[in-house]
Amino acid sequence: MSRDPETSAASSPRVSTPSRRTILTGAAWSVPVIAAASIAPMASASGVTALAFNQSTYNGTACGTITGAYVTVTEGGVPKAGESVTVSLSGGYTFSGGSTTNTEVSGPDGRVNLPAIVVPAAGGPATLTGTSGSETATAAISATSNSAAYVYRTPGQTSTASVPAGSIPLNAGWFLYGTTLYDWQGNHNYSSDVLSYSPGWVYTNGTNHIAVTTSTGQNYIFRQGGATITPAVPNGSTPLNSGYFLKNGTLYHWEGNQIATNVAATSTGWTYTNGVDQIAARLSDGKSYIYRYGQSTITASVPDGSTPLDAGYFLKNGTLYHWEGNQTATNVTATSTGWTYTNGVDQIAVRLNNEKSYIYRYGQSTITASVPDGSTPLDAGYFLKNGTLYHWEGNQTATNVTATSTGWTYTNGVDQIAVRLNNEKSYIYRYGQSTITASVPDGSTPLNAGYFLKNGTLYHWEGNQTATNVGATSTGWTYTDGSDQIDLTKPQSC
Repeated sequence: MSRDPETSAASSPRVSTPSRRTILTGAAWSVPVIAAASIAPMASASGVTALAFNQSTYNGTACGTITGAYVTVTEGGVPKAGESVTVSLSGGYTFSGGSTTNTEVSGPDGRVNLPAIVVPAAGGPATLTGTSGSETATAAISATSNSAAYVYRTPGQTSTASVPAGSIPLNAGWFLYGTTLYDWQGNHNYSSDVLSYSPGWVYTNGTNHIAVTTSTGQNYIFRQGGATITPAVPNGSTPLNSGYFLKNGTLYHWEGNQIATNVAATSTGWTYTNGVDQIAARLSDGKSYIYRYGQSTITASVPDGSTPLDAGYFLKNGTLYHWEGNQTATNVTATSTGWTYTNGVDQIAVRLNNEKSYIYRYGQSTITASVPDGSTPLDAGYFLKNGTLYHWEGNQTATNVTATSTGWTYTNGVDQIAVRLNNEKSYIYRYGQSTITASVPDGSTPLNAGYFLKNGTLYHWEGNQTATNVGATSTGWTYTDGSDQIDLTKPQSC
């Protein structure tokens, strides 16, 4: 039995996307994934009915249509006529005419030919589900979006990112369309063959950076407004943060220095306040090191087999160490991610098995956090227990907390965190300063850098309705000049 080819009425070319595995963390959104079709097995015995779509996946483009889809009913492997089949759509897709369901009777060839499927402006993933009696079959739908892209910057500045519709927002002003990397100004002379990338970061001089690997294995560091760096590292290396790359257990900096071999684990990498790229690693012999680009390597005086954390800390069997070998804490049950304060001091928050909490600051006195036993350590010196938020000095910052951002330290050194309470009100808490009642709608979701999101509308805490019809956002960041920034996309109307 011949099959009708799948066709699309939209004229835009199909755009391929990197696999889910290559889309990294620091982002904050999910990338549409084409699910494998789930088709009821064909019956081998007479009298057993089965359903099957003619494609496992149907592809389209925003505002276009998908034609040529059908479902076949068989009994004992033979096409069966006269069976009622209902097919439903999800994800905002509809059949021509506007319905999300279609019911028809199978013809002599066992087929039910489906009406054209209308792709919404947002595109994205969806599922076709067919049912006939107790039998079911599913197939996936995927389509690119026609979303426009923007960079929002406080106070009140919006930049329309000159990138193709349907681009994915990354951190630090970068966008990805298919496999082509753009900066927000529309420059795309970076790479058109991106396979994987680091999260992107803002250097201490304010330059936006990102590291990528192409499908041919070439590696690059792209700097917006600056020269492209072709790292002298082996093809196929994995880009890490702060200019480091890893391949087959060998760690490199982008200038080609072979930093370490037999690497078993690394931290995420960070740029210190003096601009030096740093990363912590453990080798296969269990030894640990701090690598600092352009400076001497530090042999961490910590036990073999320690796990490298951020900001120069290591953990083994519940004992926390700084790289200089100071046994910072024992019986550790939870830690924050670790951070470097604006004065250059490495800090981390922990909870011990006696439920006590502490802030450890390298080279300075340990802080016993005046918070209840059993609190969960967050970033920037905050702790949470049973819906109550505390700063380490013991100030009961908020009660009835239902959601928080990750917390961040502002350029002036003030610890900040955004929260939503169970009355749906939102606030910005700033240590040592007045609490800000965020002028945003009740029930908003707190993001980083003072942004909130509700029902597709983005707000800054001052109440500015920054954007409507938001499809995806980056995680948000505070720029070196103190302005809060976030990348996002907005699906356009068909």
